[in-house]
Amino acid sequence: MIDLKILKKFPGLNLFLEKIKMSFWLIPSFFTISSFLLFLFNGHLSDWFDKYLNDVLKVKPFSAEGAQQLLSTSAGALMTVVGVMFSITVVVLQQVSQQYSPRIISSFIKSRSSQTVLGAFMGTFLYNVLLLADIYKEQVIQAPVYVAIVMILVCIGLLVHFIHHISHAIQSTSIIKDLRESAIQSYENFQNFVEKRQGVVEVRFENRQFIHIKAGRYGYIQGISIRELNDIRLSKSISISLLKGIGDIVDEDTDLWRVEGEFSDVDDIRKKLENVVLIGNSRSSSQDIRFGIRQLVDIALKALSPGINDPSTAIESLNSITYVLKCYFKYPCQNEPLVINDNFILNLKFASSEEAIRLSYCEIIEASVAYTRVLRKVKDSIENVYQFANLDQKRILDLYLKKVESVYREADARELDEIESTRD
Repeated sequence: MIDLKILKKFPGLNLFLEKIKMSFWLIPSFFTISSFLLFLFNGHLSDWFDKYLNDVLKVKPFSAEGAQQLLSTSAGALMTVVGVMFSITVVVLQQVSQQYSPRIISSFIKSRSSQTVLGAFMGTFLYNVLLLADIYKEQVIQAPVYVAIVMILVCIGLLVHFIHHISHAIQSTSIIKDLRESAIQSYENFQNFVEKRQGVVEVRFENRQFIHIKAGRYGYIQGISIRELNDIRLSKSISISLLKGIGDIVDEDTDLWRVEGEFSDVDDIRKKLENVVLIGNSRSSSQDIRFGIRQLVDIALKALSPGINDPSTAIESLNSITYVLKCYFKYPCQNEPLVINDNFILNLKFASSEEAIRLSYCEIIEASVAYTRVLRKVKDSIENVYQFANLDQKRILDLYLKKVESVYREADARELDEIESTRD
């Protein structure tokens, strides 16, 4: 575990750790470093393990020439398999992008299974190469070579797992399920943080001041570092408002924060807020429920396009959208002040119900003109969500319910006309 004192001493470390967690190379780097450390430990391993192999298992030792041939062949084979794995991954990403949506590629890149398999192959290759360079002509090696054999056998098992994982991951049901669970999990985590800090707050300022702090860079707001928020300590009462919502795009001149209260050092406030908001080149579903819904809607729209023509996948996406909206309506994040500590009040901008409903249904209704069963599913989805909505949300749902009923009647009449014209 990382000492909390270190995190407080280096505020930017929190942001760095958040980026490391989302990096594709976290697990492969771990395996590679572990293999290097295992190689350094070979001397101690050989002292104990060689005696066990000779005295207990009576295993025939390797010759230096045999060990070199085994390791060189294994290293070449491992790199060949890694090249094939990369080729398969690129083809899968291309297929997913064309058939579903480019926005869901990030979900594949973050797959722990793919990272683990790649890391195991990279680590085993590095261990074999280092061990190969460490073998002398007259030296007889036992323990490290057997360790390399075990690592190769593990890689073979992981290769079978990788093929199974890829064949399962590209199925529409698996993709939609992962997106739904990711959206729900991220929303629940952030919602729990908000609930614990909401309450009635009365803040009094003797000398009220206002300042706006700009974002300072271009990108999407990916989330809020909760650890950074908890580490902020202020000597005087202050109220801070985040002017943009998670998922919004900002640039260098965008007003990101509005600070109200008693303060004398603006640079100190700016420095403390610098690493609270995570800004990246693309949106992330870690705290952005709108992006989770956006991904599901994109899959439905792609399925309804003339090139794909797959209404069943669109209906699967609608089922997941319905479930996400139900959770959103059951446990809403209210726009109330959050008490971070005694002197620090935070106001966040949450996605409105109108925006979430419009994002979920508007484009799908327009794209479903030629698919009456998809329109029926949209109607069922709205009615299913309706029972968990409040009065304001029900008024918005009523508008979309009337819209889908109108489009459905037109589509149904058009189908009847086509049937009659065919009979004639």
